[in-house]
Amino acid sequence: MSSKDSLKKLLKERAVTTGVSIKLASGQTSSYYVNCKGVTLHGPSLKVLSEVFVEQLKTMEPVAEQIAGVSVGGDPIVAGVILEAAAKSWELEGLLVRKEAKAHGMSAGKAVDGASSETKKVVYLLEDVVSTGGSSITAAQNLLKEGYNLKGVLCLVDRQMGGAEKIQKALGL
Repeated sequence: MSSKDSLKKLLKERAVTTGVSIKLASGQTSSYYVNCKGVTLHGPSLKVLSEVFVEQLKTMEPVAEQIAGVSVGGDPIVAGVILEAAAKSWELEGLLVRKEAKAHGMSAGKAVDGASSETKKVVYLLEDVVSTGGSSITAAQNLLKEGYNLKGVLCLVDRQMGGAEKIQKALGL
């Protein structure tokens, strides 16, 4: 079984709940829920996810030098992917992107933690679930505002609620 097929199976088994009425972050309701933390916070599942994302990132142009995660869902994905890349002799730096800038500490005034934007490296934003695209757009805007060279967004699950199109339209990615 390929890594992609294994990941699909893991998502069905560990992340999807059907037969529910659940309110989404967008305010919409859905008859199914996708909680990727069952995959991203489970070591063997995160390993498979990271393998798939590293393979996908290798095909993207320009080549990634930094990856950013939409907090909280993207944080473990970033950790897994930078470890998997390192195991394949590819050095990636990770960034974590908050919804809003911190008000304290050395990162006060910044929404992005990790390597500095001074280097102008190629960045891809990683997300667990995209519904309407709002969280991804906010994170992308924070990266751009702080000077990062954002080139694309890679998500684990697209709920096909128009989010990918909104991201593309809002950011031109």
